[in-house]
Amino acid sequence: MDPLPLPWFIFGSTDSLDTDVLVQVEEVGARVEAEALIKTLEAMTEGWSINLISVQDGHVTATLPPKGTADGLNNSLFLTYDNHLDRQQHPNPIRSLVPRHRALTFYRALRALLNFCTRTQHRALIRPHLRGIHPFALKLDMLAAVDFRQIEGFGNKYTSDVAIWKSMAFSLGQALSLEEGVEIYTKAALIEHHPTLAPFIRRQALSAADKAAFQESAQRFLDLLRRMPFENPESGLLILGAERVDMVMEVAMPLSPSQGQRSEL
Repeated sequence: MDPLPLPWFIFGSTDSLDTDVLVQVEEVGARVEAEALIKTLEAMTEGWSINLISVQDGHVTATLPPKGTADGLNNSLFLTYDNHLDRQQHPNPIRSLVPRHRALTFYRALRALLNFCTRTQHRALIRPHLRGIHPFALKLDMLAAVDFRQIEGFGNKYTSDVAIWKSMAFSLGQALSLEEGVEIYTKAALIEHHPTLAPFIRRQALSAADKAAFQESAQRFLDLLRRMPFENPESGLLILGAERVDMVMEVAMPLSPSQGQRSEL
C-alpha cells in the first residue's frame, strides 16, 4: 500500500539512520506552505525525512532551499535511487545528471558551518553577521576565527551534537570533493574520500585527534574559498564566474549561457 498520495523516492545512503525521501509536487511553492505540506506528509509515514521537489523534462527544477539544492538533489536521486530498489514504488523521474552549481554549494557549506556554531563560545562573533546581507569576506573571517578543536557542544536543544558534527562533516567533505570534480551523496563515498571525517559521519565518540582532523579539513575549505575568484559586488549577491547566488535566500540565480549543458551518462 502506498503511504503517500504523491510520487515519492527514497535516496541517499543504504545505511542511513534516517529514511530520506523526495516527494514530487507540481510546484514547491512558498516556504511556509511547503513546510506545512512536509509536516503533513511526514505524519503519514514511519519517521521519514521528507523534502519536496518539482520535476520538469526529467530534471529537478525546484526544492525547499533549507533542505537541499535542485542540482544536488537531481544528481543524488539519479545516482542513489537504485540503492533502495526494494522499497521504491515509483519510477525514478530523473533522466540524467546536471552540472553542479559550485558557488551555491560552497556558500551553503560555509553558512552551515557558521550557523551550527551560533550557540557555542563563538556566538558573539558569528550571530551579528550571519545573514546573507553581510559581506562574504566577513563570513570567511568568521570561519577563520572558529577553532573546532575547542568546541565541546553546540547547545542545540533540537539536534544532538553528534548529528551536528555529522552534518557539518558531510557538507565539508562534499564541498572539498566537488572542487576536485567528485560528487558525493553517500556516507560510504564520503568516508572513502575523506577518511579522517569517518568518526563524524559514523556519529562516534570524538577524540582530540578527531577534532584536530576536522579543523584541518575546515582550514582546507577556508583556503579553497579564499583562492577562488568570488565577487560580492553588492549586498546579498555572490558571483563565481558564470554562477550567481542569492545569499539571502540561499538559492542559485540564473546561470549565464556559458555554464554548460546537461550531461547524459
